[in-house]
Amino acid sequence: MDFSIDSEQEALQSAVRGLIAKAYDSSETRREVVKADPGYGEGTWRKLAEMGILGLPFDEKLGGMGAGPVEVSLVAEELGRVLAPEPFVESVVLAGGLIAAAADEAQAADLLTPLAEGTSLPILAWFEAGRRWNASPAAVTAARSGDTWMLSGVKEPVPWGARADVLVVSAATEAGTGLFVVDGDATGLDRAGYTTHDGLRAARVTFDGTPATPLGDVSTDQSMLLGRALDAARIAYAHEAVGAMETALQTTVGYLKTRKQFGVTLNTFQALTFRAADMYTALELARSTAAWATMVLDAAAEGAEVDVEAAAAQAALQIGRAGRHVGQEAIQLHGGIGVTAEYSVGHYTSRLTAIEHLIGDDAHHRARLAATVSDHEVLDPIG
Repeated sequence: MDFSIDSEQEALQSAVRGLIAKAYDSSETRREVVKADPGYGEGTWRKLAEMGILGLPFDEKLGGMGAGPVEVSLVAEELGRVLAPEPFVESVVLAGGLIAAAADEAQAADLLTPLAEGTSLPILAWFEAGRRWNASPAAVTAARSGDTWMLSGVKEPVPWGARADVLVVSAATEAGTGLFVVDGDATGLDRAGYTTHDGLRAARVTFDGTPATPLGDVSTDQSMLLGRALDAARIAYAHEAVGAMETALQTTVGYLKTRKQFGVTLNTFQALTFRAADMYTALELARSTAAWATMVLDAAAEGAEVDVEAAAAQAALQIGRAGRHVGQEAIQLHGGIGVTAEYSVGHYTSRLTAIEHLIGDDAHHRARLAATVSDHEVLDPIG
């Protein structure tokens, strides 16, 4: 299987790396950015828009570039390398991808063109307290009142929910799962924002008879559209995690090569070198699994009959395991400095933990994969 990228993809990767590395040239720079509102660099976000990154996966007539999952994965990985806090996956991949899949041409233009230009921040509200990663809405319901749809209930956590000017909301309808668009200044909408443990932002969003506009056709069950968008985001988050793990490993190896104990550098001790080698193995297995899942998603976009759900679950499963291993080992091999706020590896571990919570943990994805076992043909080992 060929995991190499072509010259145009290399140019995209290089351009994003140059911009992001300049914007976040030190861990101190990132800390200053996430400390202040809105929690990400608005100037960097505008530059990403100018480069076409915020419209990367969308049709050219919507102001996009018509790129595919591979290009999206390259951007996500570069953001992960420096823990860039910009909500690329949350806004462009998840909310934007769902809009592109569900909306008609006019609605897609209204919602995606401002996103591509960097003037709008749509965010998907789908998490519900106590329901973990169950994508079927129960806490928020949609009811029709004449020609208007009204939403009631609570979504939490909603990443970047207090900052978003457009919310895409999953709600229970008579048909099943419905998708709705809510303006950030709508009546009956209350958003209580807070800082998450990785320094980013989330919110508790309450709907109290809040007017909403259907996203696409809500007379049918839209759960498949939501599920596919979530799996695409899981794969993008996997690449963000790969970028973060790579930097955490490089930082740790550099520390082992320079920090001295008993008059010699730490990499002299074989046990520590073996632990670093295990970190490398975990990273490379996660990288290859994420790349394979991206290729499956790309094949699905081209019309191939492939199992995106299973690929996303396998990638998320591997990323969760590798992220915990690499993050915890990075802290352990640094010793006490690894848990200080001034040093970077603790922040990388925190972000890797947050990504696992966003995409689903080990038990969740093992259950997803186990549920599909009976779908596969059992081959006779003899004949």
